[in-house]
Amino acid sequence: MKPSYFTVLFLVLSIITSCNKEPERIKEVPDGLIPSTPCPMLSDRLRTLLPRTDCTKNHPVLFNDTTLKKIILTKETEVYVTYIEQSAVYANTFGWYSYMNGAKPSSASDIKLHVLFPNINEPPLSTGDKLQVGDKKFPAGTVIEFFLIEQGWQNGFINYKGLTLYTDPSFNTNQFQQHILFREKDCGNVVLGFEDIIQDEVTNPFWDNDFNDAVFTISDNNGEFKTTSFETSKMAVL
Repeated sequence: MKPSYFTVLFLVLSIITSCNKEPERIKEVPDGLIPSTPCPMLSDRLRTLLPRTDCTKNHPVLFNDTTLKKIILTKETEVYVTYIEQSAVYANTFGWYSYMNGAKPSSASDIKLHVLFPNINEPPLSTGDKLQVGDKKFPAGTVIEFFLIEQGWQNGFINYKGLTLYTDPSFNTNQFQQHILFREKDCGNVVLGFEDIIQDEVTNPFWDNDFNDAVFTISDNNGEFKTTSFETSKMAVL
C-alpha cells in the first residue's frame, strides 16, 4: 500500500523537528558532589602564593621545562578534584581527560573531554565541593590532564567551541602554559591553578599571569588524607 500524503508529510515534519531539536540542558551543579572541608591553612597560603601579580615572576619554577605539570599515577587509584576558589569574571567550564603514559593524543581533536564543573562560580559552587574523576579506579601509568573552557557555561549549555585551555601547552593557542601544578608544603595538597586569559601580550593585552582564576586540589582519596598514588618527584613544592 502506498503511503498517504499525510503520512509522508508527518515523516518529513518529524525529521525536520528532530534535526532542529535543542540539545538537552545540563545541570549547573553536577551530580555526585561530595562536600568536604579543605585544609584550614590552604586558603591563606594560596592568597600568599597566588596574589593578583605575575606568577611567572613570583614562582618561575612552576614554568620550568623540567617541572612536572600533569598527574601521573604510580599505582591503581581513584582520583578526586576539589574546588577551592576562583577569581575569574567569566563563567568557565572545567573538566579532565586521560591517556596512558607514553600514548599522548597527537592533537586536541583526539581528546575525549569529560566535564566536571560546568560553571566555576560561587554560587553554584562552594569551597570544598569535590567530585570523583570518572567512576572507577584508574590503572597505574594513567596520565590525567585537565582543561578549562573560557566562558564555557552558557545558561544550561556548554560552549565546546569556545577557547579551550589545556594542561598540555602543546594543545593551546601559541603553545602557552595556562596552568600551574604544585604541592603546597604546609597542607600537602596537590594544587592546580588556571589562567583563563590566553597568555599572549600581542593578541590579548589584558593577560595578568596570576594563575588563580580557578583553583582546585587533586587527590587519590575523598577523605582528606595524604596523596600517595601520584608521581611527585619532579613536582614543584611551594
